[in-house]
Amino acid sequence: MFHAAQEDGIELRESWVIASDVDELAAGWRAGCRTAKVGTGRARRDELEVEPDLVAGDLASALAELLACDEYSRA
Repeated sequence: MFHAAQEDGIELRESWVIASDVDELAAGWRAGCRTAKVGTGRARRDELEVEPDLVAGDLASALAELLACDEYSRA
């Protein structure tokens, strides 16, 4: 994510990390990305807990919600 921001000009605060893995969600959150949790498991492992911006049952549902919701879409 550092490379994407520094070398490729990616705006991390406008980017999404979509994952079922808590470590990946935490990395996205720490980098300043928005996060979407997919799957039925909890966003918690041991001492690590993430409160994602969006929760969906699967990837297709998460993407559909992102595309349909004005809060998340670009103008």
